[in-house]
Amino acid sequence: METLFFKLFLICWFIEHNNALKSSNSNLLPMYYISGGNREPSTFKLVSYIVSIRSRNPQRYFGDNHFCAGTIISKTAVLTSAHCVMDKRRVLTRARRLLLVAGTPNRLVPISTTVQFPAKSVTANTNYIRNNKDDIAIIHLKGEIPEDNENIQIIKMPTGPPVYNTSCIIIGWGRMIVNGPLAVLPLHVNVRLYEPSECKYFLGEHYHEGTLCAGDSLNYDEDPCRGDSGGPLICNNELTGVISWTIGCGSNRVPSLYTDVWYNREWIEKHLNAGFRVSVINKLVISFSFI
Repeated sequence: METLFFKLFLICWFIEHNNALKSSNSNLLPMYYISGGNREPSTFKLVSYIVSIRSRNPQRYFGDNHFCAGTIISKTAVLTSAHCVMDKRRVLTRARRLLLVAGTPNRLVPISTTVQFPAKSVTANTNYIRNNKDDIAIIHLKGEIPEDNENIQIIKMPTGPPVYNTSCIIIGWGRMIVNGPLAVLPLHVNVRLYEPSECKYFLGEHYHEGTLCAGDSLNYDEDPCRGDSGGPLICNNELTGVISWTIGCGSNRVPSLYTDVWYNREWIEKHLNAGFRVSVINKLVISFSFI
């Protein structure tokens, strides 16, 4: 039976990969529904806000080194989850080991608008507790986001506290089913932002101040999965949360946990500005070296 399921997974992956290659060469964006996610024209606009976070070198082909997502919050910075840039011992990943890819919906096929950014520095919240709270990090880029690339956009940051019971969107290239293949083209899911009392009921000790939870009570199969971590929770066209963790890709009827961006705004501003200051100082040092 396991062999049969494995063969079915391979068939599904081949169909998805084949469709993705066709879509990358076409202006037509058909609607799909694939194992816990939706794909439609609006999906491809949303993907302009996110990057694929990868190890520096692919194993065999372009895109097979994807492991997390992040959201573009400035010309030189991406917001993601701390667990995407830390190991289990809370040791920070060295910037030189990371590559961020933007401007391409197809995870496996680079196009004319694809831009690859090496990481300049990585900063994670020092209060981060794995699978619990303060799961947030900033990756500063070597280089700036191009202003003339419509496939790469800076997301709007929240202007106030989250509004509960709002319909929100999550998007990414995560696994399409539990233990299944990563999505080749991005999928998005509509979820409801739960009230804090609901989050406490479902998540117990895992829910803390500074975290959010969201899900679809009518369809728990639609949820973030491995490979979506670090990506955005978008509510009212603003970056409301960062995907932190989920239990079994939604299969256990429990909402997923997100880091609250508004709650962490001071930390974000502090380290966003710190990265800018470092960049300016480096440029000044280089300038003076030629005087």
